[in-house]
Amino acid sequence: MRRYSYYVTLCAALLGLSFAAHAESEVRQIAAKDNPHIQKAQEKAVEIVKTFTPQEIANLEIVKDGFGIIRSVRATGRIVEKTVKQCGKDNPEMKETMTTGFNEWQGGVMTVLGDKEKAMKAAIADGRFSKPEDVRAFLDIIDKAALKADENRSEAIKIVSTPSSCEGLLGTMEESGAKLRELLAAVEFPVAEIKPEPEPRKAGAHE
Repeated sequence: MRRYSYYVTLCAALLGLSFAAHAESEVRQIAAKDNPHIQKAQEKAVEIVKTFTPQEIANLEIVKDGFGIIRSVRATGRIVEKTVKQCGKDNPEMKETMTTGFNEWQGGVMTVLGDKEKAMKAAIADGRFSKPEDVRAFLDIIDKAALKADENRSEAIKIVSTPSSCEGLLGTMEESGAKLRELLAAVEFPVAEIKPEPEPRKAGAHE
């Protein structure tokens, strides 16, 4: 959960957003408040490690990190969208410009994000794991923990929608969009497939 909060903070920083007066450590505490899914995710991880091979565990770590980045970019998109709407509401003269800028930003970022989500699903399904259903269940718990963290964070953070802050957000969209696409493009998923163990040779068998 700490790594997820870090990614969200990083993505927000790339956009010139801030979590008001909250330091990163405070954001993590806010995100973790009353969040039972964090413990469930930890328990599921322990359960998986007991049955996975070292290669599968390494693959799982790669998938988990990629999932965290993908999800944090999507969460950041929701924060930006909410901010853009608030900017348009509080500054009607900026609404059209803000909406156009966000739509362009979203289109570019979400296209790359969608491609990475497909790659992640393929990595889980195409032989990298002997029990792909366990990986999906693990990521589902992480997603629930992240949803609760997003909810906690949203309740605690006040959107700043002054004309200057909205102009600042708009001014960073082109550069931040490029950086987020670069961040997503660097996400890689495991390619090593799990090979079945060879059957033991029968006694007396000849070459």
